Amino acid sequence: MCNLTNALFFWAILPETAKRPLEEMRYLFTEAPWFVPTLKKQDYETHDLERRVEEVKAKDDGVRIENA
Repeated sequence: MCNLTNALFFWAILPETAKRPLEEMRYLFTEAPWFVPTLKKQDYETHDLERRVEEVKAKDDGVRIENA
């Protein structure tokens, strides 16, 4: 009985944090609703990491052009 209640608690209350950036975890633990299964991935998923990667690539390309 205890295992069943623990499994329900983990499923319903604690969000999955594997491979999540800190920006998403901040939202999950501060602003998200208590009942995790009702979360929409678009609400907490940030695309800030992709934007940062693009900025670094653009900056790196600019440095290469200047050094050539």
